[in-house]
Amino acid sequence: MRFRTCLSPLALVVVLAAGCGASSGANGGDPDPGADVLIGPDGAVVDTGPPAPDLVKNLSINEVSFFQGTKIVLMKDGAAPTANKTALAAGRAGRLRVYVTPGAAWVSRAVVATLTVTPGGGAAQSFVATQTVAGPSDDADIDSTLNFDVPTASFTMGATWSVVLRTPAGQPEGPTDGASYPADGTADAPAIKDPGAKFNLVLVPMIVSGITPDTSDGAIDAWKNAVYRLYPVTEVNLTVHAPYKYGSSVAATDSGGWSRALQTLLNLRQSEGAADDVFYYGILTPSSSFDAYCSRGCIGGIAPLSNNPSDTYGRGAIGLGWTSDFGFGTIAQELAHSLGRSHAPCNGAPQTDPGFPYKDGSIGVWGWNLTTSALVNPRVKDFMGYCDPPTWTSDYTFGGILTRLAYVAAHANVHYPKDVTHDFQVVSIAENGAMTWGDKVTLATPPLNEPRPLTYYDAGGHVLRTEIGYYYSLDAGGGLLLVPTPEAATRRLVMRDVRGEHMIPR
Repeated sequence: MRFRTCLSPLALVVVLAAGCGASSGANGGDPDPGADVLIGPDGAVVDTGPPAPDLVKNLSINEVSFFQGTKIVLMKDGAAPTANKTALAAGRAGRLRVYVTPGAAWVSRAVVATLTVTPGGGAAQSFVATQTVAGPSDDADIDSTLNFDVPTASFTMGATWSVVLRTPAGQPEGPTDGASYPADGTADAPAIKDPGAKFNLVLVPMIVSGITPDTSDGAIDAWKNAVYRLYPVTEVNLTVHAPYKYGSSVAATDSGGWSRALQTLLNLRQSEGAADDVFYYGILTPSSSFDAYCSRGCIGGIAPLSNNPSDTYGRGAIGLGWTSDFGFGTIAQELAHSLGRSHAPCNGAPQTDPGFPYKDGSIGVWGWNLTTSALVNPRVKDFMGYCDPPTWTSDYTFGGILTRLAYVAAHANVHYPKDVTHDFQVVSIAENGAMTWGDKVTLATPPLNEPRPLTYYDAGGHVLRTEIGYYYSLDAGGGLLLVPTPEAATRRLVMRDVRGEHMIPR
């Protein structure tokens, strides 16, 4: 859940504009992928002629990293990485940076770098970047590295790559053994996972208190960008649902009201027979403005924590629908909960991920905004916490989402036995343990989240049957329990979990 307090500390962000010297290569209507191309500041192809003839001397490549939103090391100090917290997202675009270290005899001069990427099963693509190198490369200085804007469909599954540095004639004598990586041939890309061709998202404008959220073209583009910039995806395939009239109000701090609205969204997804790899996100604007709704603090969004990657019932979330930095951070966080991600430790967020590697809730490594071509400082907070925007994605969060998306893409059409239970009724369980019966729902595929043993009793206390229910923790406490639909004779159910037995009265 995203929660907005009246007084919250602002996250520190340092954003550095992209520097010159970046190049991009062939894709679709771009230049021939087999040719070395340099894209100038105006977007036009610059004729660089043949590559500079001489391998660079007295200058060594000490690191190559690919920024797909977060920094992913391809090579450091002559070796493949062993400590990356994320794989590459197959097919996603990004900024590739070549870091260099000058030798004692180095004199500032122009360096021409050629990057060659061969997609798995495809033809080699070459890209050229020219930069004047005066000193060693620094993560914080985009102009200190040789930079390539690599398009989609380049680093695909099975891709290989290489980099070579050249310079015009007249350089001082010296060794050339650091001028290329690898020294011969090509290097395999490190671990790559395939997130699927597209991230399929249905945006559901929920009419609450008679107010329909904005679904203008500008607003839709903003929602798409909010997901694309932070997620390891090649494309966000966003479909706008017809406005859905929700029959109840949703008060600013009423977790029960938010939980009921979430049930409605998840059940709508089931009733419409959404494909397994399609996620739903409901947006709602329950007041005249965000400031009016959230003047004393408010819940910004809510989602189930889908711990089982095979479960499809929990592939949805809801959040406030005003287009703002808070709303954009909320859609990214709530959908990530539905992809199995817990909170980052920032500003008192509950149910934090014990494995989150950066104790202050920061992103920990340099980031890159693909939509604005800007660096993001490692001190910025991860969007999975409760710190106010601007926020970004850590390598840890990026990698976790990628792992789940790769699983979803590989298991998009799982078939189940016909005799499994499909008819359920939702029980909402508040943080204090109070239980409320909700709507009935028929599932196309069985739920597979946390199992809970259930015993059904009649009025005389006799056992009618035993079943398995499925529990979905909500990201701020409490949860939803899917109960196989009770028969008319059922008067009470007993659920068992690690804390003991809990009676669910009828």
